Amino acid sequence: MSGNDVGNQVILATASYDHTIKLWQAHSGICQRTLKHPESVSFCGLSGSY
Repeated sequence: MSGNDVGNQVILATASYDHTIKLWQAHSGICQRTLKHPESVSFCGLSGSY
């Protein structure tokens, strides 16, 4: 994906009881980032610019 396409990405966030939040490119299914949390995560939300 070129730098010009970054603003057009659709990001999906998932939360898990395995203590992670994952950020996915919705159209490709590629996991862009995994965030670790000290406890199980039952929900998450995004605000602002990614």
